[in-house]
Amino acid sequence: MQRTFAIYSPFLHNGGSPVTTRPLILNFHGCNSHWPVIDYQLDVSKMNEAAADRGYFTLTPAGTAAVNGTNGPWGWNALGCCERCYNSNVDDFALAAAMLDWAEANLCVDVTRVYVVGFSNGGFMANSLGCRLATRLAGVATMAASIGRSYLAECSQAAALPFVSFHSLEDPYVPYNGNFEWLPQLTVDDMYRQRAGCSANATGQVVFQSNTTQCQRYDCPQAPTVACTVKWLNHCWLGGRSGGFQQPGDCLPRPGDLDATTFLLDFFADNSRETAA
Repeated sequence: MQRTFAIYSPFLHNGGSPVTTRPLILNFHGCNSHWPVIDYQLDVSKMNEAAADRGYFTLTPAGTAAVNGTNGPWGWNALGCCERCYNSNVDDFALAAAMLDWAEANLCVDVTRVYVVGFSNGGFMANSLGCRLATRLAGVATMAASIGRSYLAECSQAAALPFVSFHSLEDPYVPYNGNFEWLPQLTVDDMYRQRAGCSANATGQVVFQSNTTQCQRYDCPQAPTVACTVKWLNHCWLGGRSGGFQQPGDCLPRPGDLDATTFLLDFFADNSRETAA
C-alpha cells in the first residue's frame, strides 16, 4: 500500500543549506474525517509554524480508513485504539520506522533528537511508538490520548523517554479516567515515570499553574516527564486550536490556557536521546 506524508524543511522554506543536523518531529493526526487530514492536523497543531521558529524538520503522515470506509474516518493502527479508524491490515509501526529511515537517509536529521507528537488516536500512536520504537526516539508528547489496558505490561518494559501529556478532566471521547479498554491518564503518566526511574511515590514540581491548567514536572533519574491536567475543555488540542468532534467554539482560546505546541517543543529542546540515559 502506498502511504503519504508531508515534509516540512526549514532549509527549503528559509533558504540556504543545513550547516548542522536538525531535530525531527513526527506529527500524528487524530481519528477524523476532516479531509485532507494532513492539512487539518497542521492547522490544529500549528506544528510547522513552531518548527520553523526553531529550525526543525516535521513529517506529518496520513492514516488509513477502515476497510469499508473509503470516505474516512482516517486513523492509526495503534495499541488499543481505535477499530473504526483504520485499516486493520496496515502496519503503522512499519510506516513510522520507514519514515525514520527515509528521513535519516534524505534529510539532515539529528538522530538523537527525533520526537513524536499525536492528538487523540494519533496520541495513542505516539504512545505506541514510545513503547515499540523507544530506542529511536528522544521524546513523546500526547494530547487527549491513552493506550490500551492490555499493553501496560509490555510498554512498562520499554526504554526511558522524556514524556509530556495534556488531557482534559472533562474529555468526553478519551476519558481522563480511562474506560474498560483504555488506561487512565494517571496510569500512563506513572508508566513513563517508572520507566524513567522515578519511584511510585515521587513528588513533582508545578511548572505551570492557571485557573484552567496545571503542569507538573518530574525530574526522574533517566528522563523528565510532565503531566498537564486541564479543566473544562472538550476533546481539543490545548491552546485554542480546534480538533476532534466538539461543537464549534468548544476549543477557542481561554484565559489561563497554555499553548501546548510551544510548551512541548520547549520541553523537547532540553532533551535528546543522549540525555535520556
